Amino acid sequence: MAQPGEGLVPLVPSALLSSRWSRDNLITPDPSRLYTGPFSVRVGVEQLQEQVDALTSVLGDFEVEEANLGVLSWNVRGRDRRGPVHLVLPLGIDQAGVGGRSKARVPQACFEHARTFTERRLDRYLLAPDQLVEARGAGAGACFRLPSGYLPLTFGLGRARVDVISEDGAWGISLGARSTREILVELCAAMAYHYDLESGTMIADVVINDGDFLAKRDRDGSFALRWTTARTLESGVGPDRFLLYLMQLMAYEDWEVDGDLLGLPVPLTDPEAAFAGFTRGRSLRCLDLGEDPARGVAQARALLDTFARSREGRAYRPWVERYRDPHSSQALASDDPRRPWWNLVELRQRRDRLRLERGEEGAAPLSTLIERLLGVVGVAEPADAGTAPSVNDVDRREVLDLLESAGVRADARASAADTWFECWPYRSRAELEARLPCLAALPPSRLLCPGVAPAEEEGTLAALDRWPRARPARELANPELFGGRRLAPDALATAVSLLPSFEAFMDDALHDPRWGYYANRVVIGQEGHFSTHPENLTPHYGRWVAAWAFEVWRELCASDKLRRDEPFSLVEFGAGNGRLARDVLDAVRSLSGSSDDWRRFREVLEVRIYEISDSLRKKQQALLGADARVLVGDARAPADCLRRDFPEGLVGLVVTNELPDAFGVHKVRLSANGDAEAVLVVPRIESRLLEALRPELRDACRQADARLRQLLGENRHGGELLLDRSCLGDLMTALYQLPAAQREPLVDQVWFDEALVPAACFGSLAEVLRRGASEMARALAAEPSGVIIYVNVHATRFIGELARVLRLGQVLTIDYGDTTWGLIQGARQGQFPFRIYCDEGSYLPRPNTPYSRPGAQDLTADVNFTDLSLAAREAGLEHVYFGPERAIAGREFPRVLASTDQRPFAELVGNSVFKLLVVGRGASYFPALQGLDPLPLLTHAPDATLDPVRRAREEAIQRRVEQPDVDRRGVGGVIDEQPGREHEPSG
Repeated sequence: MAQPGEGLVPLVPSALLSSRWSRDNLITPDPSRLYTGPFSVRVGVEQLQEQVDALTSVLGDFEVEEANLGVLSWNVRGRDRRGPVHLVLPLGIDQAGVGGRSKARVPQACFEHARTFTERRLDRYLLAPDQLVEARGAGAGACFRLPSGYLPLTFGLGRARVDVISEDGAWGISLGARSTREILVELCAAMAYHYDLESGTMIADVVINDGDFLAKRDRDGSFALRWTTARTLESGVGPDRFLLYLMQLMAYEDWEVDGDLLGLPVPLTDPEAAFAGFTRGRSLRCLDLGEDPARGVAQARALLDTFARSREGRAYRPWVERYRDPHSSQALASDDPRRPWWNLVELRQRRDRLRLERGEEGAAPLSTLIERLLGVVGVAEPADAGTAPSVNDVDRREVLDLLESAGVRADARASAADTWFECWPYRSRAELEARLPCLAALPPSRLLCPGVAPAEEEGTLAALDRWPRARPARELANPELFGGRRLAPDALATAVSLLPSFEAFMDDALHDPRWGYYANRVVIGQEGHFSTHPENLTPHYGRWVAAWAFEVWRELCASDKLRRDEPFSLVEFGAGNGRLARDVLDAVRSLSGSSDDWRRFREVLEVRIYEISDSLRKKQQALLGADARVLVGDARAPADCLRRDFPEGLVGLVVTNELPDAFGVHKVRLSANGDAEAVLVVPRIESRLLEALRPELRDACRQADARLRQLLGENRHGGELLLDRSCLGDLMTALYQLPAAQREPLVDQVWFDEALVPAACFGSLAEVLRRGASEMARALAAEPSGVIIYVNVHATRFIGELARVLRLGQVLTIDYGDTTWGLIQGARQGQFPFRIYCDEGSYLPRPNTPYSRPGAQDLTADVNFTDLSLAAREAGLEHVYFGPERAIAGREFPRVLASTDQRPFAELVGNSVFKLLVVGRGASYFPALQGLDPLPLLTHAPDATLDPVRRAREEAIQRRVEQPDVDRRGVGGVIDEQPGREHEPSG
């Protein structure tokens, strides 16, 4: 561990976007949502051949070189007597869909848009429009002239590829990380080049498909790009939203699995690539319009500065600052070790459904693909691993250096370098040496040609075999820190007392009654900020919970632990709108006529909801009326209200659905050797915000700034003021008392940094780490990298306090999360244990940052079910069940499994993210059905299975987690954070 006071190289948060990114963007990543009109005529392969044959009368002698089926059109490349030709032909005749979009019109629209840009002298990137042609029986096609030397650009394994057709077949040649980034910068430049700032018009419907772009390398080694399609022009797009669009460009990588073709969304661009492309595109636009290119650069930089302070782009300010200041010590966003990254949620759901329907063997192809894709996240390119570069990635300077080392005369190197790039790319070193025999003198270790695969292997597991196997050493697998300075020992105690921990910030931002999200702005349901499974599966979910409660009651009665006339309570914390409780009550009423047992159960059942949010209590009471009791209660301290209402102990079922994920969590930097550091949040405001504050608050902010700057030795952020937790709360309260139109620009002047202190500064956090040290050590020892994890001390306190009150019954915890092992390995594999949801009118993607909209967005963290179970056992509860959420369906599960043709049921059955943990006292019921098998909470790997080195490493990590190397006298004692703090935030 670095010594206290030692500075970290500042990091910026992950470049990957928040969890809803793959479902929504500025237009949509899924064209099927726009081109929804049904086809009356479809063009298949046979009809396409007939169309191409008929076009020979128009084009003369036409030879087809390649034809492929795009998402929105047929794309045919070939040659006529005048040279290379690109044909865009319709897929058929369809009716107009969303926004009047029709696939039948795509070829003509591409032609008309290309002609419009050409007439305006903006012809750098689009293909030259030649003529409209008649596609037999399907409307208009479009013919474009192809420049020489360009090859189709595709994407696979998170990298750019160039497709080459030769006499011995078709090949996909993958490029490295550096070349891929250069191409992506040029791709963003092409979009910025065609963006009209005055009207906000951009080329939309951009989904990166095979053949949509062509690429070549010029003699200077730079990449040139051509855009083969401009399907739709979208107007009214402001520059801030346009920049967001550049940062969320995505591709669908096609994979063939068991005969099925699957498209996996993968993000392409990162902020720095988008900014570089935006600046280049605006400069080139000015150049081609006869204006000074420097004007375009200045315009782009001004727009980036505005973007960094806008509602849409304020979360990207660290990247903008890094881009504007190339000498900054902040790490590059494009250096996120989790890239490439695939969204595998839907693929996992499909796999899990197949496991249930066909068994492990039937799901094996999907399982293998998922496992292999996860296995390459964080794997370095060969050049990054210190080996020779790929011949397809080197720039001109590197080529000249290689030629010099091969003994090529100085006067011949420039010509040889020209040849290198004119014949680019290369499938093998032998092909390169055939062009440049002088390179034969180089040893084999100096040049590589990795990532070359025959076309028939692309999209198969064979393509993954060409990826490097070993991950390099990496300090952090998921760098999600905003800054990350370490404080000197003599500053720790004061800093911890003045600045909010990440847990305190999150709790206040969610639950502070004056300005917190849940207290004032949350909207739950299909049209809200988020929707829970009881909402999506109403009324079925409530019926399943009612049946579970009935089975627990019946088991307690049958074992003579409970009389049939004694009260039985169903208690819900975190009840949202009250929908689950409403459906439970309706189900019990409906079933009470089916048997004497159900009738008696209805008579003894009472439903109680405990809720801290006044606004949510009002919604719950309105829905439930007199059928349930809605009471004030803080889920972070449940014993207070339960002891009051159940002085002899609670008998019943306690249900929480997506509750622990809404507790504030500690953000912890866990090093590879087990050192744990907790995040403190450092709020800061722009000085002009002071003008909107009352005088006493203004003075308090100035005093807090002076004290904190002296304490932290802070000399950055001139013109801004640092705030302590008290000032932040008073400031946010004052701002949220203002009308929205006046408040929002002021909230946008509040910013945040992070600092690191030893985790032992927080007693509850240290205790949770100690309790789970063995599992944590085992997970950390699996790979030599540190991780950012989120530790939920309130969830463990919640279950511990329930244990002291629960006399008989069970506690059902339904939430998304995983075990300690799963969370640490998931963080290493590109998964996001922390998520943000909010309502922006329309969804605006942003980095996975908790600081972009304080008080106006939902912050959630995956639940560590291992920690929860260990705390329950230590408090005296028995472990009953841990498994997939679908277990909540109980005996109805076979019927649910048969209904997976309906989306809500399919998502429930295949959902691998949501889990169900059941602990209790005196009741062991859970549905023992096939498909609901329990999952392991612990790794259960005996030490004998580990090699001695790994075992010793694991033991050392465990000791370090259990007994952190911290001089507690330097931190002024351990802080034991409790829920009843200044403003009573709640879970």
